Amino acid sequence: CYNIIVNLLNANQNLRFCRTFLTKTSDDILKAIIKMPLQASIFIYVIISFPESGANKGELLNADSKLVLDEQALVENYFKLLSIADGKVICVVKANAYGHGAVAVTKALYSVGARLFAVANVDEGATLRKRLGGLIGARIISLGVTAAENIKRANKYAITLPIGSLNDFFALEKSKLDFDIYFQVDTGMRRLGFDHAKPEEFFGVASLVGCCPRLTPVGIGTHLSCGEDENSSRVQTARFCPYSAMGKISVSASSAFLREECVGEYKRAGLCLYGYGEAARLLGLKKPLSLYTRIVRTITLDKGEKLGYNAVFEAKRKMLVGTLPIGYADGIMRAYRGASVFVRGKDCPILAVCMDMTMIGLPPQARVGDEVTVFSSEGNLERLTDNAGTIVYEGLTALGNRLRRLTVKS
Repeated sequence: CYNIIVNLLNANQNLRFCRTFLTKTSDDILKAIIKMPLQASIFIYVIISFPESGANKGELLNADSKLVLDEQALVENYFKLLSIADGKVICVVKANAYGHGAVAVTKALYSVGARLFAVANVDEGATLRKRLGGLIGARIISLGVTAAENIKRANKYAITLPIGSLNDFFALEKSKLDFDIYFQVDTGMRRLGFDHAKPEEFFGVASLVGCCPRLTPVGIGTHLSCGEDENSSRVQTARFCPYSAMGKISVSASSAFLREECVGEYKRAGLCLYGYGEAARLLGLKKPLSLYTRIVRTITLDKGEKLGYNAVFEAKRKMLVGTLPIGYADGIMRAYRGASVFVRGKDCPILAVCMDMTMIGLPPQARVGDEVTVFSSEGNLERLTDNAGTIVYEGLTALGNRLRRLTVKS
């Protein structure tokens, strides 16, 4: 059918297109095409349907693997954090909401009253505005540098932009557009913002902003490099104090959420919002994201037999091995090898990881079609990332777009 369509398109370069939904069988489609006069305009629009909460349009989904977001658990986490922060919480949804799905997460939080969101850049913020009906009344804060070509887009989608240097100010002033802005101060992370040790630079730019009616300051913030370390955080907070009178302030992220670094600050809920990290553990927050897949093949491996690229695993005994339709292109890192997933409640060691498939050891009762829990609200992602010598942040944000995404309410 596709070949026929392509040939017809090549034969007539003046074809006009409109939306015709081809929901019939292949035979029905062919009959419809045959009935069309060749000299007439042919109106064909082929629709490939994906679940609304799934991967990006045009990407193929892994039907045997799914990421399940528990919306209720996420909302409960938000309200717990909101109560601790006296109602001043910025929901960090950058990097696809730490792998949880930025659109689904933002939609759920916005529906229960959240109005402050932080993203990594203008593109992430613009996507949320477009996909969620504009998010009327919500402030979307970009945490990163704004490329010159994205300034107009930031204005179009009402993204609050940072100013952390004189160049940032000049770029926005030159655009002649209206923006809400906030100031960034570098107190020790050495990443972005005005150097805390050079107050004349900060206050000089702040004066310029004050003389520019198109730029409206709405706050000021910094980032703690060692949020878990109270002594280090205390030093950075002291460096930030001379600047804290410039408006609403934000100092603490997830790692320092339980401490009040500055009175009245807006806290950025990132990792803890998703149930991970020390603050989440102490507060009893839930992990709303689970990853499941299925066994698609089983074989018996004899003692001494090898499997995987470069024969990465050798059986020390006769064993049952299962193949999973998920690999490092989906976020299952090669360094997870040696850690375990779960089948029928049993620990199953990861033996080898390929781009699209993973092989695991199985209990004798396992069968093709059995569900495999990679991680869930009960945990296991920490074990996987510890085994890989990395952090949960990386494990979450590595989750690929081919995974089917579902949102449920517990």
